[in-house]
Amino acid sequence: MLTATLLVCAFAALTGADDLNNSSAINNTVFNVALSCPVDWKLFGDHCFHLVSRQMTWVDAQKNCETLDANLASIQSIEEQMFVKSFIQLHAGENEEVWIGGSDCQQEFVFFWIDGASFKFTNWCPKEPDNSGKNQHCIQFNYGVLLVFTAEGCWDDVGCSSSRPSVCRKASH
Repeated sequence: MLTATLLVCAFAALTGADDLNNSSAINNTVFNVALSCPVDWKLFGDHCFHLVSRQMTWVDAQKNCETLDANLASIQSIEEQMFVKSFIQLHAGENEEVWIGGSDCQQEFVFFWIDGASFKFTNWCPKEPDNSGKNQHCIQFNYGVLLVFTAEGCWDDVGCSSSRPSVCRKASH
């Protein structure tokens, strides 16, 4: 989105659009900007996703995503949930449990996304989150798929020191 805004601003500056009343061309022009992702990333909406198959703790997985200019994935809709699930199946060949970017490490049962996105959409497994053992503060995706809890892969809070593959997410360009 920033790229599209910058392109509009650059276009306005280059065409001398200081008199907006006389620049109907700018007001009536629609800019189509093709969104793209790096190699081995997959586009959904205006974000790119990447599956990291190496098993890491939640914190190490987040640090790894940061080296890729990304964060552990936040999931904002059922459509995005289904995309991530199919993306995992395609790349891992199975319904593997993976880290996503949700946590309640600051306040019990008050979950947030590590990338700062709003935590509005949820897809918890039945009876989750439960904070079993009083130390489950990070979200894994695809929990219970083998038990057929949900077709779209539900979420579970789990101990952050467990090792899992992870899904990174970043804005497309």
